[in-house]
Amino acid sequence: MGDIKIGLVVDNPYRDLPGMVLLARELALQGACCHLIPYNLRDTEVWSLAPDFLLLNFLRKINEDWTLRLVEADLPFGVLDTEGSVFSPIPTWAVDDLATAEHILDKNQPEIIDYLVTVARKAEIRQSVACYLAWSQGVKDFLVSHGLYNANQVKVTGSPRTDMLTPRFRAAAQKISNYAEDYPKPLVLINASFPTANPAFLTAQQEIDLMVKAFKYNRKFCEDSVKTQTVSLRGIARMANDLAQAFPQATFILRPHPFESTNTYTFLLDDRPNLKLIKMGTVDGWLQRASALIQVGSSTAVEASVLSVPVFTPGWLPLHVPVPVSTLASVEAADIESMKSYLFKVLHNQYEPTAEKKDQIQQAIAQSYGPIDGLAYQRAAHEILAVCRSAKVQRNLNRCRTQLFFTMISGPKWRRKLRALTCSFGHLGIHWNWAKLKNDYRKKLPWDQSEKRFDAVQTQQILDAIETAQPSGFRTVKARQSMRADYHFGYREGRSVIIESM
Repeated sequence: MGDIKIGLVVDNPYRDLPGMVLLARELALQGACCHLIPYNLRDTEVWSLAPDFLLLNFLRKINEDWTLRLVEADLPFGVLDTEGSVFSPIPTWAVDDLATAEHILDKNQPEIIDYLVTVARKAEIRQSVACYLAWSQGVKDFLVSHGLYNANQVKVTGSPRTDMLTPRFRAAAQKISNYAEDYPKPLVLINASFPTANPAFLTAQQEIDLMVKAFKYNRKFCEDSVKTQTVSLRGIARMANDLAQAFPQATFILRPHPFESTNTYTFLLDDRPNLKLIKMGTVDGWLQRASALIQVGSSTAVEASVLSVPVFTPGWLPLHVPVPVSTLASVEAADIESMKSYLFKVLHNQYEPTAEKKDQIQQAIAQSYGPIDGLAYQRAAHEILAVCRSAKVQRNLNRCRTQLFFTMISGPKWRRKLRALTCSFGHLGIHWNWAKLKNDYRKKLPWDQSEKRFDAVQTQQILDAIETAQPSGFRTVKARQSMRADYHFGYREGRSVIIESM
C-alpha cells in the first residue's frame, strides 16, 4: 500500500468515473494509495479517511464553507473542475449580488461570464488551494487575469476524462462501453442537456431556489431558464420521434444529461424499435460508435469533434444561455427538414463540413481543452504528487476527528464538543448511541440506491480496460472496496473505492 493517501472526489459516474480511475491508476503506479470518494458522502468519508491530499471536483460558492473546514483541518487540497472550460455569457441583470463582488464582476458591462457568478468568494479559501488543474492555457489566463488564483497555483494539465477520446485510450473506452454494441449501426446520438428543468435529484423549483440562494441569480432569470429548457426538451423529443420515423435504418439514442431525469422522456418518445432512451456510461463510448451527434448547448459537441463525429444543433429550438464553444463546433439546422437533409448526407457518406466550419471546430477544441494528447492524467498526477511530497502542510488528524464528530452529531456546538470528547476518551467510536448503549451504524445508505453509486467491481472493469490499452508492466493496480481498517475513529459506513498497486 502506498505511503501517500490521496482522495479523489467523484460526483457523477456517468461523466466522471473513467477519467478519475485513469488518474488514480497513475497515482497508484507512482506509489500512492487512492480513494475514490463519492461526492454525496464526502462529509463523512473525507474526515474518516483523513487523506494526505484531497482533489475536489469544483470550488464554488455552494461548497466554499465546507472547503473552509479543510483549511481548518490543515488538509491540503486541489481542484480539478468538472466544468473546467465551458463558460457562457449571461446578462448582468441575471445576478442580484454584483455589489458583493465588485473586484470580480463589472456592473458596467452588459454581460458577464457565468463562472464568475458561482466562484468561491472567500479569498482565504482560494489562496489555500495547493493546485488548480486547468483544462487549458486559456482557462489559466482567465483565472489569473480575474484575480481568482495566483499564476503559481494554476497548472495546465488538461482533463483526464478527455484522455479517453485519444487514440491512446480509444480501445479502452470501447471496452468499458461494450454495452453499446447491443445497438445496431448506423447510430445517431441525441444528447439532451436540460438539468435545471428536468433534474434527476431535485425538483425544478428546488433547482431555482438553489440558484437564487446559493449563487444569487435573479429569480426571474432562473424561471425563464426553466421555461426555455422545458420548451427545448419537448422539442428534442419531437425531433427524435420525427427522425426515427424518417430514418428507420438508423438507431437513435437519446441520452439525457447525467443530472437529468429519464422519467420525463418516457412519456414523450414514441415506441419505435430504432429509438432508445438510454442513460448509461460516459459519452465517449457512445461517440466512438456514432455517425452523428445532435445536441443543444452541450459541451459534448466539442468531444464529438475531437473524434471527427459531425455535430448538428436544432436551430429552431430556443437556447436560454449561449454556449459559444458548442456553437463553434456545431452545424445549425434551421428546421427539421434541414436536419433530415444533413442526416441523409451523413448516413450516405456524403457529408463534408465547410472549410470555415473545420476552422471553427479547431477553435472550439483549443478553447475548451487545449491539446488533447492522452497525457492529461500524467500531468495531473505529477502536480498532485508534487504537492504531497513538498509537505508544506500536513493534515491534522485530531482536527479531522473533530470535523467528523461535528458532522455526525446533531445539536448545539457545546453538545457536539462534549460528545466528541466523551466518545474519544472512552474509545466508544463515532457510531456510539447513548440511548442504545452500543455502536449503531447504518448498513444501507440512500446513496446505495442512487444513480451516482459506483463500486469496486465497476472500477476494476475500467482498470482492466485501461490495462489492455496501456499495460503497466510489472506493477499490478487493483481496485477494492474500502474496509473498516481503512478508516479512522471507528467509522463503519464507508463507501469509497480504493485503487492501489499490489
